[in-house]
Amino acid sequence: MELNWNDGGRFASGFVGLTGDCVVRSIAIATGLNYRDVYSEIGKASEKTPRNGVSSTVATEYLAARQWNHTDGRQVRFSADSLPLGVVIVHLASLKSRRHGHFCTVIDHVIHDTWNP
Repeated sequence: MELNWNDGGRFASGFVGLTGDCVVRSIAIATGLNYRDVYSEIGKASEKTPRNGVSSTVATEYLAARQWNHTDGRQVRFSADSLPLGVVIVHLASLKSRRHGHFCTVIDHVIHDTWNP
């Protein structure tokens, strides 16, 4: 899939350096919400800084509270054919644990992220 480099407004919000903020970044991109606002809300929900990642449970609950639908795509290959058109937040689970991994936004089969997972 094609990659459109997008930090979700992270740099514009004054954040610099390397980080594990994929949950915040993907939500900001998908919803159009301000990165700093999402960062703050996810931090409160997880009771820690989202800079180093948060549980997928926190992300799922945050999105559910905003009427986002969750579909469990277990064992589905990450490809354009497996995703609908429109805005989708994808959780690419780690091989070790479904609770960890990487979140990214895909819009009309184009990855919007800072790297191509």
